[in-house]
Amino acid sequence: MFIEQRTRRWPGARISGDGFVKEGALLLPTMTTTSAPHDFIAPQSTDSRSPCPALNALANHGYLPRDGKNINLFQLIGALRRAYGISLPLASILSAGAIYLCGHGTKLDLAGLQKHDVIEHDGSLVHRDLNETGGTEAPFPDSELIDAIIKSSDGHVVTLENLIQHKQIRESRVNINSLADYPNGLLAHFSRGEPVLVVAVMGESNTGISVERARTWLGEERLPEGFVPRQTTGLLGLRSGTNRLITEVDALHAQIASERRNE
Repeated sequence: MFIEQRTRRWPGARISGDGFVKEGALLLPTMTTTSAPHDFIAPQSTDSRSPCPALNALANHGYLPRDGKNINLFQLIGALRRAYGISLPLASILSAGAIYLCGHGTKLDLAGLQKHDVIEHDGSLVHRDLNETGGTEAPFPDSELIDAIIKSSDGHVVTLENLIQHKQIRESRVNINSLADYPNGLLAHFSRGEPVLVVAVMGESNTGISVERARTWLGEERLPEGFVPRQTTGLLGLRSGTNRLITEVDALHAQIASERRNE
């Protein structure tokens, strides 16, 4: 079978023994892959990538154009449904919203999703915020943030509660202490909905995602070997889960603020 290797390099980057390019805190896969339609192929330096590991994984596996450019509505809807089991209504809303808010005409380049405070937001689970990068966009997962998520777990499963705690910590770094501190309600729901989507789409159960899957999907932007969605993720379920998470994160912020006042 024909084999193609695509390796992403940056000036000063070095290859570690585990086959990853390491540059600062970034951990970037460099894999040799077959030419099968949905095998993993690491992006080239000229490819377009977003702050969303889920979408980047779709491009890395060929469910979306591998260069991440000029993606139309039907391609985006189809990829979300085939790879992740997202319902048609939810996939349509997410796709149309992404193209409308961050696209060019009727197409989307994944890098367009880096527009700050449009869909991309502060308090990201796995990407450094602008105040941490000196104003430079960070389209790739940060290995230190991935490690922080893993360390908050029991070593086997990253639970939704672990992700809630991580979200609270990330928000507090940018002075977000309640839902009202986000620029608008839409952005707040995008941000607070992240942990819910992670568990709903990639979790082996409704309560968490294995450490191995978290590292693979969130850290390497790669679909786990043999991954098949365990359920259909729909609009009502996501809304219900996000509303619950909004309440729990705000309660955690309030609890920590109260403890600090009483110290």
